Amino acid sequence: MFRVRKAPDCDLTCFLCQQGAEKYLKALLVLHSIEFARVHHIGDLINRLPAQLRPDLTPEEQEQ
Repeated sequence: MFRVRKAPDCDLTCFLCQQGAEKYLKALLVLHSIEFARVHHIGDLINRLPAQLRPDLTPEEQEQ
C-alpha cells in the first residue's frame, strides 16, 4: 500500500513531469520522422516540431 508523506517530494515530481514531457515530444518527433539531437531541453525539442504540431504557447510561456 502507499505511504502518506508529511511533505511531498516536489523535486521528484517536477523531474518526472519533465521526463514525461520530454518522452512525449521525442515520440512525436519520431512519429513524424523528424531527426533530433540527444538533448534534454524541452524548448529545443519543441522548436524541431513543424508549426502545426507545436503547442499554442507564446515565446515567453515556452521559456518558463
